[in-house]
Amino acid sequence: MNDQHENSPQQEMGLDLTEVEARKAFLEFTETDVALLKSLHALLGEERNALFSELFYHHLQHFPQLQPLLADAEKVERLKRTQSVYFSQLTEGEYGSAYIENRLRIGIAHQRVGLPPKWYIGAYRKYLGDLMPIICNLLGGNMEKCCATFNALLKIIFFDMELALDTYFYAERLEAEQRVKDLAQYDALTGLPNRNLNYDRIDYAYTLAQRSDGVLATMLIDLDRFKLVNESLGPKQGDELLKQAAKRLRDSLRGSDTVGRVGDNEFVMILLNMTAATDAAMVAKKILEVVAAPFQIEEHQLHLTASIGIAIAPTDGKNAQDLLKNAAIALDQAKKDGRNQFYFYQAEMNQRTQRSMLLERGLHRALKNSEFELYYQPKVDLRSGKICGLEALLRWQHTEHEMVLPDDFIHLLEETGLIVPVGTLALRTACAQAKAWQNMGIEFCCVAVNLSAIQFHRQDLSGLVQQVLSETGLDAKYLELEITESAIMKDVDRAVQTLRELKSLGVKLSVDDFGTGHSSLNYLKLFATDVLKIDRSFICDIKTDSDDALIARTIIGLAHNMDMKVIAEGVETEAQLAFLLRNQCDEMQGYLYSRPLPVEACTALLKEGRLLSLAS
Repeated sequence: MNDQHENSPQQEMGLDLTEVEARKAFLEFTETDVALLKSLHALLGEERNALFSELFYHHLQHFPQLQPLLADAEKVERLKRTQSVYFSQLTEGEYGSAYIENRLRIGIAHQRVGLPPKWYIGAYRKYLGDLMPIICNLLGGNMEKCCATFNALLKIIFFDMELALDTYFYAERLEAEQRVKDLAQYDALTGLPNRNLNYDRIDYAYTLAQRSDGVLATMLIDLDRFKLVNESLGPKQGDELLKQAAKRLRDSLRGSDTVGRVGDNEFVMILLNMTAATDAAMVAKKILEVVAAPFQIEEHQLHLTASIGIAIAPTDGKNAQDLLKNAAIALDQAKKDGRNQFYFYQAEMNQRTQRSMLLERGLHRALKNSEFELYYQPKVDLRSGKICGLEALLRWQHTEHEMVLPDDFIHLLEETGLIVPVGTLALRTACAQAKAWQNMGIEFCCVAVNLSAIQFHRQDLSGLVQQVLSETGLDAKYLELEITESAIMKDVDRAVQTLRELKSLGVKLSVDDFGTGHSSLNYLKLFATDVLKIDRSFICDIKTDSDDALIARTIIGLAHNMDMKVIAEGVETEAQLAFLLRNQCDEMQGYLYSRPLPVEACTALLKEGRLLSLAS
């Protein structure tokens, strides 16, 4: 037999004997009052209480707001009988624990059907108003006894009203506690389970899957480019989009599955009873279709895509933490590879992620410990064969590993925001080194420094460049800033303004990786740049790919017609050089002349003055 019992309302509300006696004492409710009420009860009889209930409910019919509660005739009759008993008990003279428990349960019932506290006040007022002349009549007009009896009735009614209000306060407290619980477990915007509850449900689902030998799939779903929608339309419309997306995801699931929200625009699905991983793939395809259908947000019709990462238990994890971690790794790869697709987690993804995490931690240390350094690759004039400039290229001399090349860490610098301080360091170091070479008496033309998209679109860029030039003493005409075509096209209007501000300082400007972006001739006229750099992807197969050759010739002709110079990067063979010479390219850089060099080796090369052979 179970000894655990549900607490009574009296216990739940903390109405112990001490509290009850204190309330009665404050109301001055005594045994004399009890005796008066018992006498009144004997005089009244049950029929009077029944009559009162009939009159009271007739009175309620006059209030439209109470009509929905009184529409059911059977329910009204039941309430009348309850009311008759209720008012009869007021004068029975038994006001102990059973009486209190009964009053609280009735109050809770009234609260649940929607009767507000004012209903109690109105009911007691009418009860007292109708009963007063009856009391006086039953007591033969004895005013002293009438007043004493009526006073006793007032005391027990106020005691009852306190109990009624207790039930409402108790209900409000329970509702508040439930709201707190919901906030702790459910997302306030979409109503879906939040991250904490999803962790619990994944662990529970894994236990169920083990018992049934089924497959458990955990899917992370990211709404692609949601941030752009949120920023362009506003947070209110963004929230509405999330609510609609959440509803679609919820409606697309089976009853045994769960969908929750775990991030700003990220959802999780827990798929139970999969027979194989291919079942999860079918669900993922369905989700991509569901998200791809147009969303109507006010007057805007929006088209979204989704990226999905899937982890399968127990292969990819045996608990929520591991499954969500691995699904996130797969999701990240799906986004990097173009979005609007789903990827299953693979172990090699985790190895790449672990390496990225190690590198990211190392980057902070590298900046602090001055582990970054610049290598310099010469640019060669194709008319004289002389060095006409140098491009500063960032390298990371890791303290525990060999040299780390830019392709392995530049994207991490951008993702972490470290590209700003590291980029500033590179700019300052390159300018200082250029000035140092000048002070050595080395014939020097220009040093080129690459700017990331993040650096380029900072509002204080021209001020920073001016400050660095002033600090290092380098004349602006010896500094060239390289900006990729894609960085410029990210925000054309702002880019044009920034380029003009930089140009006004006297520095040279070049468009890097030209031909790989989406700029048009109309924009190119506005860029006020001095140099176009042909991307190495067009140079590599220039002798065997007619399209690459045509593109290179077109860029050279375009630049010259717009009074700009052209430099080809990635030149490694004599055949490539011969092509560039025949088509009057102005400059080149690449392994054919020199690899990027550390400062000491570059200084020696500059002093040597070695010429590039231009014999074709």
